Amino acid sequence: MVGYNQTLEQHCSKNGDVQNEKWLFEAKTCMKEQDSFSIKKEWLIKLKQETYSMNKEFSALIFNFGKQNEENFYILNERDFIQIINLLNEME
Repeated sequence: MVGYNQTLEQHCSKNGDVQNEKWLFEAKTCMKEQDSFSIKKEWLIKLKQETYSMNKEFSALIFNFGKQNEENFYILNERDFIQIINLLNEME
């Protein structure tokens, strides 16, 4: 996961928070391979609350389908996504 340490928990039922100066990540990592993964609204609400309470600028929910060495997927809120798009556009 983008160079940060994370705590892997079993069966996708628990999480591991990862952070740096500006970002808070909520990791939902499956230890068992799956073809689908459900995102719970409560995870996103909790992440938003923790982001504000910890004075972080950005947050993302990270998940995968449990296959070893397969890529992770990141869910961002619209505000953060637009900021990243704008930054990338400025770099062109």
